[in-house]
Amino acid sequence: MTDIAPIQGKKQRETVKWGVLSLLVLIAITVFAVLLVDTPKHPLESDSRRDLSTPSRRLCGRWRAAGSGLDVTFVLADQELKLGACVIRGTKPLASRFKVLSENTSGTEVILRLFWVCQLGISGPSDAKCSVTKDGRSLSMELADTLLMLDFIDTAVRLDDLEFALTK
Repeated sequence: MTDIAPIQGKKQRETVKWGVLSLLVLIAITVFAVLLVDTPKHPLESDSRRDLSTPSRRLCGRWRAAGSGLDVTFVLADQELKLGACVIRGTKPLASRFKVLSENTSGTEVILRLFWVCQLGISGPSDAKCSVTKDGRSLSMELADTLLMLDFIDTAVRLDDLEFALTK
């Protein structure tokens, strides 16, 4: 086995130093490029975590009513049983568990039965008729004589929302 000869001479050390520096820069550029390609620029652009195949799956995520500060979060906890949780955050937060009663899987409509766990004058379960556009950008929700028009924000679910919905 031969020993690697030590780097001799100032010019040779400079060449090795610049070679190592170039290699580090190339690695940094590669990592940055991979992160740039894999990171969606907007929650609706190439978000591979979001399933848009059916209305109930498009419903999942965070939604906001324009100009009102009202946020609505849907989580489909059991896709086979079609059970989930919903949190509506406005002046006073509301939490509900829900069951998907029906949906037009090739269309845009889904009917939910909401079981309120934190009431605001709501007694017993209530049904909500939701229509989610096929691109998943807009949601209209008819609930107790109220029509909510919501825009999709992102797929990130706040853990405090989920805890609020499941523990109240």
